[in-house]
Amino acid sequence: MKFFRNLLGQEAAEPCYAFGRFSDVYQAEERLIHWERAIEAHDKKNYLSSIKHFLTYLTDEHEGNVSFEEPSHDKLRFKVYQGSKCIEGFANQDGFFAEAVIARCESLSLGAMRTLLEENYELRYSAYALDSDNKLTMVMHTDHQDGSPYKLYYGLKELATQADKRDDVLVNTFAELSPVFNGNIQHLGEREKRIKLNYFRNSMSRALDIYRQAGVSFEKYPGMLSYIMLSTAFMIDYLLKPEGKTMDHIEKIFATFFHINTLTPQRKNAAIYHELMAMSDVTDDALLEELYDTKHTFWQAGGGGPHQIAGSSGTRAGTF
Repeated sequence: MKFFRNLLGQEAAEPCYAFGRFSDVYQAEERLIHWERAIEAHDKKNYLSSIKHFLTYLTDEHEGNVSFEEPSHDKLRFKVYQGSKCIEGFANQDGFFAEAVIARCESLSLGAMRTLLEENYELRYSAYALDSDNKLTMVMHTDHQDGSPYKLYYGLKELATQADKRDDVLVNTFAELSPVFNGNIQHLGEREKRIKLNYFRNSMSRALDIYRQAGVSFEKYPGMLSYIMLSTAFMIDYLLKPEGKTMDHIEKIFATFFHINTLTPQRKNAAIYHELMAMSDVTDDALLEELYDTKHTFWQAGGGGPHQIAGSSGTRAGTF
C-alpha cells in the first residue's frame, strides 16, 4: 500500500478482504491465563467460575464471537457464534447445556431420519434432536463433575462446527428442511461476489479441461494432474471461502487424496475429477448464496485441542 500512498501523495483507504479459513491454533497469552484459571476453578468445584473463564478463553475481541451474562448468582447464559450458526446455552447447578438450531421442518422423511441417526452414531459429545417447536437442532449436555474445560472445549467445538457445516448440506438434500440463519452473517458486495463467481467458473473450467485432454504424460506422471486439481480446489477454498455444498465437495476432495489409501493415483484422480464435476454443477445463484463472511470460534479443520502457544489470537490465514 506504500506504493499507492506515494503515487497519490496521501493516505489511501486500504480495502479489507479476508482470505483463508479462521484458525484458533495460536492463542494470545492473556487468553491462555483464563484457560488455566478455568481448570483450577473446576478442580476446586467452582463450576460457574470455571465456565466463565472458559468462555472468556474462547472470546476473540476482534471476532466478537462469544457473549455471556449472569441473570442470577447461580445461572449463566451464553452465545457462541460459528459461521451461520449461533449456539445458545446456559449453565446452572445441574450442568452445562448448549443447543444450535439446524433447520425448520414440519416432518422428517425416512431418508432424513436415517441420515441423522447415522450421523448421531459418529458424534461423540452432541446429537441431533427435535425441539418443542419441531425444529431440527443439535444439543450437548454435561454435568459439572464430568464437564472439565477440556470436555467443554471438544464438545462445544463438535456441536458448533458440525451445526455450521451440516445445515446447508441437509437443507439441500432433504426438501422438508428449510434453512435457519441465526449466526452473524455479513453479506458481500455485488462487485466482490461477481469477481469470485468469475474466478470460480474460470478455475473450474480450466482444471476440468486439462483432465479431459490429459494424455500420456499425465498417465505416466499422475501426480502432476493431482496437483492441478487439488490446487484448484484449495485456491477456491482459500480465496472464496464458500460454505454449504461447495465446501462439502472440497472436503471430500481432500479426504479422497489424503485419506483413501486403497486407490491407485489414477483412480484417485478420476474420483477427484468427478467431485470437481459435481462441484461445478452448482448454479450461479446457489454459489452466490454460499459466499458470505461470518464470525467463528473454532477452526473447522483442526483436530487438536486448546493449544497453549503464546502468540496472536485466532485469525484468518491472510487479510488485506
